[in-house]
Amino acid sequence: MIRTSGGLGNILSWPDITDGAGGADGIVMDAEDECILIYQRLPDAPNPRHVSVDKGLADGDGDVWIAGHPYEQKMFYKLDGTTGALIDSFDSRVFGCGGYGGLISNNILWSSSTVQKALLRYDLLSGTGRCISLPGLKGTEDTSYGLAVDNNEFIWNSLWADDTITKINPGSGVQVPGFPVPTGGEQGRGVDVTSDNSIWVANSNTDTVSRIGSNGSVKAVIAVGDEPTGVSVDYAGKVWVTNRKSDNIMRIDPATNAVDLTVELGENAGPYNYSDMTGHIVLGHPPIGFWNVVYDGGCNTLWDRISWTGDEDAINNGEIIVEVRAATSKTGLASVPFTTVSNGDNFTGMKGQFMEVRATLTTEAPVGERDLPILYDLTLEHSELTMTVDIPDQKYNFGFVPFDLDDYITFNHPGDWHDDVAWSHSPVPEGWNVTIDENNVVTVTCPENETEDVTITFYADIEWGSEGCGVSEEVLFEANHPPVLCDDDSFICLWPPNHKYQDVELTSFVCDPDGDAVSVSIVSVTSDEPTANNPKDKKAPDADPDCIDTDTAWLRSERYTAKHADGRVYVVTFIASDGRGGESELSIQARVPRNKKDYKNECAAVDSGQQYDATKMSPAGGKKKKK
Repeated sequence: MIRTSGGLGNILSWPDITDGAGGADGIVMDAEDECILIYQRLPDAPNPRHVSVDKGLADGDGDVWIAGHPYEQKMFYKLDGTTGALIDSFDSRVFGCGGYGGLISNNILWSSSTVQKALLRYDLLSGTGRCISLPGLKGTEDTSYGLAVDNNEFIWNSLWADDTITKINPGSGVQVPGFPVPTGGEQGRGVDVTSDNSIWVANSNTDTVSRIGSNGSVKAVIAVGDEPTGVSVDYAGKVWVTNRKSDNIMRIDPATNAVDLTVELGENAGPYNYSDMTGHIVLGHPPIGFWNVVYDGGCNTLWDRISWTGDEDAINNGEIIVEVRAATSKTGLASVPFTTVSNGDNFTGMKGQFMEVRATLTTEAPVGERDLPILYDLTLEHSELTMTVDIPDQKYNFGFVPFDLDDYITFNHPGDWHDDVAWSHSPVPEGWNVTIDENNVVTVTCPENETEDVTITFYADIEWGSEGCGVSEEVLFEANHPPVLCDDDSFICLWPPNHKYQDVELTSFVCDPDGDAVSVSIVSVTSDEPTANNPKDKKAPDADPDCIDTDTAWLRSERYTAKHADGRVYVVTFIASDGRGGESELSIQARVPRNKKDYKNECAAVDSGQQYDATKMSPAGGKKKKK
């Protein structure tokens, strides 16, 4: 047995026992009423008025939101439903409304304002909110008072001074066209909804309760006690109304739209409340119950199958209805409609890290019946869409060849997932440019004559996947390096000086840093000695003119032998190409030593200045200058 207060005239005390501070100190063990479990102070939220229960849609499971009195906005606090600890908060003064009545539906906290004449819509997942002005039929924003959510999740708000009620789209927060509508009474306060989606409003100034259809039409106006304030629906679907000035409560039968029971509470009881009749669950079972859970499937989740074990109780028309929706983030769930599923269903196209499951259990069993629908367990099967990217390094070939990223990505699941991938890349050095077109074809350009290699990272992310769950691949873009001399000190030695041409094949002296095949084309052959002493010299010119534009020079092995002579030096200049756009103009010496001694001394010869075109006859009388 639990000892608790019985109501007016039977309120158990909260004596000052433990520490001399009494009830205000919050020591619940001092209270005689055993139903008092938690006492929690609310800093900067005096006179709490707003109370709403988070049913688990926003990471809460029976947690409670409470706010200070609304005549001046104060703090909202979220209390742990088990311990009463403060676990979250926000300041309604940021928005300028909220703090009177309230409810939570689909992750949205709604809170009315009587003085500010606005309705607070606060998203519990994103932490954002705004005030919704509610113009009444009398032409001004009107007093936002009682709140309820109907079976289609629309929000209903009584406008007290306007004698109307309005219907609000829960997603947009905008009044539904055609609303507000008159209630058929004056000064509407408490609001509730029956299973047929009828809206019930307590009209305080006309001592009536109105029954309104979901389209806004008045179905009935029922006379009740003096100054009705709150309405609520019990487990049997009947409507209860608290009458403040007549000190009683009444029960209305929706089947007849008439009062079928009156309970007197005693003189000066003055019931002024908006009870949601949660106490009736203790006395019996409700005709409908809900269970929600949000499951985190991890990276790039593909939801495969759902199954559960349950007893629907066919005798009493019991039913278990399961609905699901999936999104990339928890905040995104609210914008996705639920899909009804059957036990054992395989999902098609259901993807996203988070899945919300909503189970609705209904019954027509009478009060006290124990044979009710039961959901014992529910299983979600899912898998992860993984990707493998393997892009080969790219070589410059008169530019980098464009390539299709789709050719280098594979998936662990059958099907074409390419359109689900969003590609991006890392920053690149100045002068470089990377574009990825709508077909995922990559084009990379670099500055002209670029010789530095660059590594670019490409990122593949599933568009509906989770942040940080993508893959990346580093790709080396190898700039082209033009050909060079294999040895900067290399030269050609022509010996013996027999006045005959010697073939000098140049490709053997050229190397390519990238390993490319090299071609050579001779541009010119010059000499530091004239090609003949006079125009009649038959052994002239000393470089065959036909070697120009070939890869082989034909050079005459001869030199002057006078005392002042120091050997001959040819310079062969040529263009070396790698076939990929890389070219270099290179030169190499061909030496004819003056004598055998110089030949043996590393083929010594002195370049006295390249004054002569060796492929042509030198001017008449041309001589090598003396030193």
